Amino acid sequence: MQVYSFKELTQPAKKQLYNYITKSGWNHYVETYEEMLQNYGGVLFNFGESHFSLWEEGEILGTMGCITKEVTHRGEAFITGINIDNTERYADCFKILVEKCERYCISKGARKISLGITPDLEFLRANIESFGYRYTHRILVMKYCCGEDVSTQNDISREIFFEMLSNQNKDSFREVHNEAFRHSPNAALLNDEDMNGMLEACKENPGLKGLCLYNGRPAGIYDLKLKNKIGWIETIGVYPDFQGHGIGKALLKKSVDILRASGAEEIRLFVIDVNQRAYKLYKKFGFEDEGVRSLWFRKAPF
Repeated sequence: MQVYSFKELTQPAKKQLYNYITKSGWNHYVETYEEMLQNYGGVLFNFGESHFSLWEEGEILGTMGCITKEVTHRGEAFITGINIDNTERYADCFKILVEKCERYCISKGARKISLGITPDLEFLRANIESFGYRYTHRILVMKYCCGEDVSTQNDISREIFFEMLSNQNKDSFREVHNEAFRHSPNAALLNDEDMNGMLEACKENPGLKGLCLYNGRPAGIYDLKLKNKIGWIETIGVYPDFQGHGIGKALLKKSVDILRASGAEEIRLFVIDVNQRAYKLYKKFGFEDEGVRSLWFRKAPF
């Protein structure tokens, strides 16, 4: 068995990889072949250097990737994008791939590693724990099910205003985001490159990302996505100093309004199950549990 990074694969091998990772229906990062090239070959996986696939005699036995962006900020790396078939050799495949990923993460300076799996890979749990990882949390999918017109709910205070993301407020957007999620599991802090990418995305879909002002001060942010008539609330965040003022509720209402006006027929979001404050807010607003997106484990220190 041989491990190859994404950047080492030939074009035919990349097409074979795409067929492999999409067959389960659980892959987090790609829906089309072009998205695979962009994501696995882009900055998220260090331009193809940190996404690995395990091969034997021309067949793929498994995949695993490392995200090391947060090593600089908080010493943490993430192992994700795991695809391994439940065959009699799955334990060997997992061992080879996770050891490869751990070596890579440590070489980048990681002091702790979080590893995520989709629900169909729970058969790997004992193997994951045998490597010293301990379960920490789940990421849930919630769907908006309230039948009422959201525009009649939760009137926005006169002190709260919204601005679309722009060059003029991008620094405020980044500051609010990073402070809101600095200590949150699985959250990535935004840098200049991230902000430039978000501004570029706004050219195609203006209004899906924005800043909330409370009494004229940056207090919250929202980041939305619309794809195939499904609206996703990717992120809403409140600056810690402004929590408890109803800003989270206002951001949620604004997000639902924007997505509905943009043509969304369904609206979903992700929430970490241990974030009970956010979970209770979403439930109260009309979101219901739809399923588990992923399970997460952590290993530290190195």
